[in-house]
Amino acid sequence: MKNNSQPKNNLSEEQVRRQKLEQLIAKNKNPFLNSFFPRQEIGKIVHQNKNQSLTDSTQTKLNVHTAGRIIQIRHLGKIMFFQLIDQGVKIQLLINAIHNPQMFATAKTWDRGDIIGIESGQLMKTHTGELTIEVEKACLLVKALLPLPDKFHGLKDQELKYRKRYLDLLMNNEARQRFQLRSQIIDFIRHYLVTQNYLEVTTPILQSVLGGAAAKPFVTHHRALDINLYLRVAPELYLKKLVVGGFNRVFEIGRVFRNEGLSPRHNPEFTILEVYQAYGNIKTMMSLTEKLITEIADQIFHTRKFTFKQNQIDLSVPFVQMTMIDAVQKFTQVNFDEIKSFAEAQKLAQKNKVPLDKFDQTIGHVLNRFFEFLVQPELTQPTFIYNYPIEISPFAKRSSTNPNFTERFELFIVGDEYANAFSELNDPIDQRQRLEKQLAERIQGNEEANELDEEYLEALAYGLPPTGGMGLGVDRLIMFFTNTESIKDVILFPTLRPINN
Repeated sequence: MKNNSQPKNNLSEEQVRRQKLEQLIAKNKNPFLNSFFPRQEIGKIVHQNKNQSLTDSTQTKLNVHTAGRIIQIRHLGKIMFFQLIDQGVKIQLLINAIHNPQMFATAKTWDRGDIIGIESGQLMKTHTGELTIEVEKACLLVKALLPLPDKFHGLKDQELKYRKRYLDLLMNNEARQRFQLRSQIIDFIRHYLVTQNYLEVTTPILQSVLGGAAAKPFVTHHRALDINLYLRVAPELYLKKLVVGGFNRVFEIGRVFRNEGLSPRHNPEFTILEVYQAYGNIKTMMSLTEKLITEIADQIFHTRKFTFKQNQIDLSVPFVQMTMIDAVQKFTQVNFDEIKSFAEAQKLAQKNKVPLDKFDQTIGHVLNRFFEFLVQPELTQPTFIYNYPIEISPFAKRSSTNPNFTERFELFIVGDEYANAFSELNDPIDQRQRLEKQLAERIQGNEEANELDEEYLEALAYGLPPTGGMGLGVDRLIMFFTNTESIKDVILFPTLRPINN
């Protein structure tokens, strides 16, 4: 048994393939055929016939016209076997030299990776029960000039998988299924929100003012206008302008861009869902977030029990709810309700080895750092943390019970943040004051602080209804549902350092 695609005469496999290409051209045969329209997909052929007996008396009735890529070649005397794949589904081909010597001679020139069209062939099963097409007539559609990875081992190098995702998808059915699930989840999110009377909209990616999230932006330049523009860090402010304009329920699923480091949880461009509902609030958004996630679990996966990062996660509702102060007290025994000065908070941070940034100048900033470093990693089961300090929540309404905190929550699972939501701040005077504080931080060097957006403030002055808003990290959600620990494994083409750098 042998594979006829092996290099000969010390030539590389690519050189051998290029020789075959030249021979085809010399014979006036097009190695990159202009068109071929298969009447049947391999997947449908397999699905419809895998349980059929396909005896000698029935196989003549099942003529096949299909196409796919060769991923395996075997010689067995006067018989050649090929494995053909299309959209992740495989089927075996058989070419018999005695029955079809001309087709056999043609097939000997094929290599792994070549794409071929089966113009006619009879469906049958071998004595081992394998569904097989006995080829009568076939043609080369595309000559592959580079060899596929080894059929038994595929792509093992993680970096290579990300750089050559097309090969990963060809050789790794698990990767293919993961990205099909990604598409299915996003499609479900869209369908679910539409059934809840939300309108899908599209807002600008190029923005003249930085706002909507605490993040360092990418900056580009528009030559005709001679102005710098940001790649959006969030669509938030434009979506709230639409609520001002009378669209009471809007959402957008799209890419956002943040000029931050790479990690298993971070890619500079990622997919976000943002939802806004007039006459809603933090409780409305908490209910929506919980319902959306559990509906995905129920409708796509038919379970609420999942394994993620070796943890058994239960999505049964209701999710745990804790204020940030209560969560910090539970895991650190530090009660921030009793802290009356920044100096006292600073000393507690030093004592508990909680690092502070130079911009962390209030008790609320220190509370948030305590939470990020000492509490967040401990939150394994789905947990809503709410009542965030006003200093880190410039677009959230003040709490009606404590003006130092806001009506804001974040959802955490296994230490990762999945969703961020507010009762949206709709007081234009308060909003201006908060953005001015953000601007002061930005002047002091905080590249993640928001800019003062006069157009947004003007829109608020016309009146934003009481509104709930929520942003959800789609990539992280897909990581959870597919038990994937790196964001690069759920983004088809993640950001990578160029090879020559």
